[in-house]
Amino acid sequence: MSQKKYAYYVTSPELRWLWKELGAEIQRQRELIPLLIVRTKEDGKFYTSQFGREFKGEIVVDPDIYGFVVDGGDPKRNMSEVWEKLSIFENDHGMRVFRDQVLAERSFARAYLSGAPKLARSRTSDRATEDLILQACLMAIEHYEDLFCRFPPGLAVVVTGGSCVLGKPLTVLCRKHKVPFRNLTHSRFSHGYFWAEDEYGNAPVVSNAIAEFPNPSDAEIECAHQEISPTGDFTHYVKTLSARMRLSKLLWSSAYNFAAYVYGRLKGYSRTRVTYYPSEVAKQLFRTRAQWRYLSQRKRPFLKDLPNRPFVFFPLQTEPEISLGGLAPYFSNQLTTIMEISLSLPAGVLLVIKEHPVQSGVRGRSFYKSIEALPNTILINIQQDSYPLIDNAALVVSVTSSAAHEAAGMGKKVAYFSPHGVIHAVPHVHHIASYNDLHRLAGLLTDDPDSAKQRQRDGARYFLALRKISLDFPKDQFNLNKVPSEDEICNIANSLLNTL
Repeated sequence: MSQKKYAYYVTSPELRWLWKELGAEIQRQRELIPLLIVRTKEDGKFYTSQFGREFKGEIVVDPDIYGFVVDGGDPKRNMSEVWEKLSIFENDHGMRVFRDQVLAERSFARAYLSGAPKLARSRTSDRATEDLILQACLMAIEHYEDLFCRFPPGLAVVVTGGSCVLGKPLTVLCRKHKVPFRNLTHSRFSHGYFWAEDEYGNAPVVSNAIAEFPNPSDAEIECAHQEISPTGDFTHYVKTLSARMRLSKLLWSSAYNFAAYVYGRLKGYSRTRVTYYPSEVAKQLFRTRAQWRYLSQRKRPFLKDLPNRPFVFFPLQTEPEISLGGLAPYFSNQLTTIMEISLSLPAGVLLVIKEHPVQSGVRGRSFYKSIEALPNTILINIQQDSYPLIDNAALVVSVTSSAAHEAAGMGKKVAYFSPHGVIHAVPHVHHIASYNDLHRLAGLLTDDPDSAKQRQRDGARYFLALRKISLDFPKDQFNLNKVPSEDEICNIANSLLNTL
């Protein structure tokens, strides 16, 4: 076995400009050989020649779990053996395959996606049976166990990762072997990111820094409040979204997607074998338009139309999304959560629900009608700006929504279902460990001026501390053709190494 140590980089494509250069810089400073983990052979070829520079490391292609399922898996595999191996792995690492690997994998978890029943179908989702899903999970586990033997890791780096079929084995094996795991996690404010130490966004160093950050002055509190609120015109934002749903735009997008699919099939690109059917994508695009029109009907109320009563604000999160299935697997059913909140509110208090503006037509109208049927619950107009809702709410309740972080920064009380994240460093963020804890909501609805002032101070401290601690990523971070500067790479690499 080689005694060399490797740094693993799970190469998420949205930051494809980062991995090769970051690996080279970490190797220069720590002598950890870069090992890029890519999803396809095409990705491997891309990184080999990227920027016209030689890559002094290893590139490993993840197993094609989707193609494996599409091709029918291994019919000779003894399923009793698969169950036994998975059970041993589950018990060794304190996890469950279906909750911790499958739930966040949209192609395998359709039956669990209560908030996305209209998600576009694919060959993978159509052919995914229990046996094939479990074989794919074991394939991923055995793949990473083999990697740990062949390329002993000294570091693992991901971006908002560590869940799903392929991600979870890496994180739990890192924990078992005490390999530093760093997860580039969005701070939920502007372009800020910090290095979390697990797949859930926990970062003890960051949490401690927030708690120890000096109390802000009144001027700093006001400045923080202004920075948290959106600087752009929300009306302009809504108009932009509406423009994307014009019939001509949808027809063009459908045609473009179909052409890209055909081109990929002709070129033999592996992703096109397992991706969504073009017809399903087109249907989803048009459902998005219908959903937007339904949620922005004239009869649907805005904040100014609500009764003069206290209300609790619950922002819906997009589905399928890693922030639900990966970060809060025990609260992934948002409709159930809404019903439980509704049942737990005192008489006279309303529950106001707002759909996420970029939710892409996967819920179906029955989902919204179930919300509207609840007697103390209002589904507000999707064109309503969320910030006035947060500002006027007696309480913000959330699973893992960014709106909860913004509310905490603005000094509003927050009830937060996920036990994870640096948001718990804020005193007025209250953890809801289970639905049994919802009886506490009534007590959180009372307030007094002194408490409100202290919350504003604590909220500003949270925001200002994160702004100081976070790595300020370049604004063009998602420009796939970006060539990073030496200063950018050194800054990112040093921020990572400082956490080790």
